[in-house]
Amino acid sequence: MYIEQEKYNEILRLTPIVCVDVCILQDNKILLARRNNEPWINQWCVIGGRVRKNEKLHNAVYRKIREETGLECFIKEIVNVEDTIFDTGVNGIQTHTVNICYKAIPVHNNQEVKLNSDHSEYNWFTKEDIKPLKLYQYVLNCINKAL
Repeated sequence: MYIEQEKYNEILRLTPIVCVDVCILQDNKILLARRNNEPWINQWCVIGGRVRKNEKLHNAVYRKIREETGLECFIKEIVNVEDTIFDTGVNGIQTHTVNICYKAIPVHNNQEVKLNSDHSEYNWFTKEDIKPLKLYQYVLNCINKAL
């Protein structure tokens, strides 16, 4: 469902946004992508985004996986539920999100990741690879609970 920019900005100012995020795991590694948009622009993050009106959570998860990575995955379980508040969020507006993070695994090993325009690059990281990265606490919480 498309929301006109002015209406969406008003929604951001008035209410929390429900989002789904996904820790995609393969061979003891997690897929992270570098974001092109606020919040957390240019940061490594799990994939995800907002839930649409009348969209079931699991359908939103499958949609976000497909849209952002092109992967076909199985959803395993919910690993984290947290809210986040960003001083500078979408369209420069303070944004409050309620995030439900899932763990998923690709249906087939070695599928090709095809990022959409939300991300500039991706990588598969081991738990050791993640330690030197400066990830946001919410992302770390999701990863730690998924691995």
